[in-house]
Amino acid sequence: MIDCAADMNSRSFGRQKRIIVMLSSTEFTATCEEASYMERAFVPCYGEENGDSTTFLHMKEKKKSKVLATVRAYLNSYMFYVLQIIVALFFVWLKQEVWGAVFFGALLLTNLVICDDIRATTLPFLIICTITTNRYNSYSTFIVFAKYAPIALVCLIYHFVVYPKKFVCGESAKGIFAVSIAVCFGGMGRFSLETYVYGAYYFFGLGFGMLLVYFLLRSQFGDDTEEGRLKFAFLMTLMGVLCAGMIANGYYKLHTEILPENYSAFSRNNLSTILMFAMPFPLYLAKKWKFAPVFSVITLCALSFTGSRGGFIFGCVEFVACTALWIFSGGTKKSRKVRLIAFLSVIAVLAICLSPFIVKILKHRFEPDLKSEMRFLMMREAFMKFLKRPISGYGLLDSEILYESVRKKGSLTWYHMMVPQVIGGMGLIGVFCYAYQCVGRIRLALTKPGIWSLVLGISYLGVLMMSQVNPGEFCPLPFEFLAVLLFVMQETRLQTTRPLFWDKTK
Repeated sequence: MIDCAADMNSRSFGRQKRIIVMLSSTEFTATCEEASYMERAFVPCYGEENGDSTTFLHMKEKKKSKVLATVRAYLNSYMFYVLQIIVALFFVWLKQEVWGAVFFGALLLTNLVICDDIRATTLPFLIICTITTNRYNSYSTFIVFAKYAPIALVCLIYHFVVYPKKFVCGESAKGIFAVSIAVCFGGMGRFSLETYVYGAYYFFGLGFGMLLVYFLLRSQFGDDTEEGRLKFAFLMTLMGVLCAGMIANGYYKLHTEILPENYSAFSRNNLSTILMFAMPFPLYLAKKWKFAPVFSVITLCALSFTGSRGGFIFGCVEFVACTALWIFSGGTKKSRKVRLIAFLSVIAVLAICLSPFIVKILKHRFEPDLKSEMRFLMMREAFMKFLKRPISGYGLLDSEILYESVRKKGSLTWYHMMVPQVIGGMGLIGVFCYAYQCVGRIRLALTKPGIWSLVLGISYLGVLMMSQVNPGEFCPLPFEFLAVLLFVMQETRLQTTRPLFWDKTK
């Protein structure tokens, strides 16, 4: 039998307690003036066999910490990212996107509770937003899950309370605040309280709600590391793979199964927007895997099969920007020349071999149709409303719109172009505020630019172009959320700015 004694300082009571621990080969007993102190006690005990200096409680806590660290590392690992995409494609294949959203929602909440790094929740969130585009017209299906919102709120609060981060306000906040003002003042005096409640998702989500999202993201993504950049680039690349898989699955189902009339295999404009977000990120992954830029080409191919005219046109523009970045990021002058020659050669071969197919697609895709005519009518409507209410416009919740009778339940009053949306919905206030935000974002992207800032900038350029013909930035989740996140990363990179990649070759 061995006697061990230790003095413990209690900060709460300001006095010492004497603990006597009696150990035997089979059991140990403890006596203490206050038993509650036992859990906190650190008692050096010297074993008879190996002479280790530790405590039972200390070893137990250390083991728990090690297990927790292992779980956290796996939930935020490359392997688990890939596994999530495979599972998501499985749900899409089974046409069970709703249950897929439930599964990834549960995973997201689990990650919020377990992980101190919120990055582990990013991919599940994006997967939910992506696979549910296949159920774009299912407002009644998803609204029943609103009753579980308190659970999500509790998990979110738990994460920010248990894993607090420093509050930070950066340059992007100014532009988001300006846009929030425009959203609030747009159409002021035209809507009832009931209308604001019904349209809260857009009114709050595009306004001060997005400002709150910015502050949360800015605090949680406060650090900038090379591994963090690579992981984000990897998960965005995987989002492109997910979209490509959904498109391929849609075409397969259309040609092999008997489907309901007017069945939509996939949401072409929404998937196109996500693909344009994802396109430039494989270029940054080339720092880790040389073959990664191939995924930018795959993304463009997927865009060409979506059937979205805006996605095809603006996707080609974005791809040119990606190609220019890839060429000029070559390590040496010789490498840049080789990349340029390789790119021009591939373009020439594709133009010769696929020109009949490309012409056929373009001819079919750009034929005048009812939707094209509707766009021009809505542009005219936006301009006329601007003349009637030039200061604040008619508001984003306006119901006096050309297609109100066929507008999908719960959707935004959309003019199908960003500029008419701002002019008709928010008037001169909106024009000034959105211009202020756009200029601020451009300035932020071009401040001390490097390959990471240009990748983020090209990604935003894609969604900005797509917003001219699709809701894009007027869709709070996931598009405006992602846009805000891109510029949060622009801010954090300036904390640890790398030199221009072409300066490294001098």
